[in-house]
Amino acid sequence: MNKIIKNKKIIAWGVGNAFINFVRKYTSVKIEYAVDDFTYNCEVAGTKVYRPEKLLQENKEEVFVLIFTLSSNIYQTISKKLQERGFIINKHFSDYSFIIKDQFASEMRQYGIELKDEWYSVVKSLFSNLTIPNHSSLLGTWLIYGLLFKSKNISGDIVELGVYKGGNAFCSALFINLMGDKRKQILVDSFEGFGKLSEHDPVEHKNLFKDVSYEEVSNYFSDFNNTQILKGHIPKILNSLHNKNYSFVYYDCDLYEPTLDSLNYFFPKISEGGFFLIDDYCVTKDFLGVQKAVKQFCKEHKLDIIEIPETTQGLIIKKK
Repeated sequence: MNKIIKNKKIIAWGVGNAFINFVRKYTSVKIEYAVDDFTYNCEVAGTKVYRPEKLLQENKEEVFVLIFTLSSNIYQTISKKLQERGFIINKHFSDYSFIIKDQFASEMRQYGIELKDEWYSVVKSLFSNLTIPNHSSLLGTWLIYGLLFKSKNISGDIVELGVYKGGNAFCSALFINLMGDKRKQILVDSFEGFGKLSEHDPVEHKNLFKDVSYEEVSNYFSDFNNTQILKGHIPKILNSLHNKNYSFVYYDCDLYEPTLDSLNYFFPKISEGGFFLIDDYCVTKDFLGVQKAVKQFCKEHKLDIIEIPETTQGLIIKKK
């Protein structure tokens, strides 16, 4: 990896939460400048940002582009633009995980979570080619694989709260079935976008995630007999669950009150050694209500939260 980027200018494409968190943590990585389709002619996290046209004028043999996005379909769109101009994946560009994956895996190992290289390769291929949008980062889905593997012998089923079009859940379903895992995968979403927003949530995003249907997502999982899909808003839909315990819960509903409701409902039911993973915990803008709710819950119950800025996630481990 070091040989590939040695003596090359590193340029970022995308300046959202993933980029900001990366720049703040990995200060030894020098990024020459960034480009973005929507934010430009300014500085973000101390880095100058231009229109993408500036990058596309570069000699591709002299640069390496890191794509910063938490969405597979956005990654695929940027990747296509680069490939149309002769840029080759893993030679001239890649997802930002490319240069930090080993350090990330080492840090997760401190918590007893193993992240295998072969899983990374699978996730990277899915991130590049899966037609169902996955709104977890590449590293985030890799981490989910590690948590699914780590929790496979822990009592209880798997839950994903906030499914949208099902990309991340589909990646998880593949892994669960290939492991021969007999746990049930329960997917919960309104499939109607957000419900009521609180004062802690960004009103400008109230109309997000409405371009999906329960029927569409159900079709993706028709071959997975161990996947159950529940349609409804949190907390009301939780009345449909009758499980006594869970081994792994992944939360990606973005809003303050559903975060608090989900923690209050699920965390007492998580088996010892199990996990509660929260998306958007480490964001620097937009869905800040998630972090507020998690900190409130953890303070009340005297729990530790592991911050994972590379994926914008936070992780709570149910101690034995």
